[in-house]
Amino acid sequence: MKKDLDHYLSLSYKIEVVPIPPEDGGGYEANLPEIGRFAIVGDGETPSEAIADMERIKAEQFRHYLEKGIDIPEPGAESGEKFGERFIIRLPATLHKEIVSQSRENGMSPDEFVLQSLSSMLGQRHGTQTIGGSF
Repeated sequence: MKKDLDHYLSLSYKIEVVPIPPEDGGGYEANLPEIGRFAIVGDGETPSEAIADMERIKAEQFRHYLEKGIDIPEPGAESGEKFGERFIIRLPATLHKEIVSQSRENGMSPDEFVLQSLSSMLGQRHGTQTIGGSF
């Protein structure tokens, strides 16, 4: 089955919205990290304006990709890997002890503590906000 422009435009790609520093003009930048952070970028004075601009550019770029026969990655297909609930990592004993101690102080399991810590760190990186779905 050949996929057309409407198919790709209907998919829910993650949208990343990043503030533009005042010294660079201010406002916001929106991109699609699953396509490539610099492949499709929109900007605007507000996050909504940046997303609307990015959506307009996405439609133009996807049309161009299809005309040229360039593959368009679908959401979740960044690496072709399957991701599940398990992630195994070896830790130094001192770090493991600190995680257990901190999780107890916060009234949660070590798994919950690590998940919350990683989620918080990844979500706050570079003032970036990731939005699931398309607008």
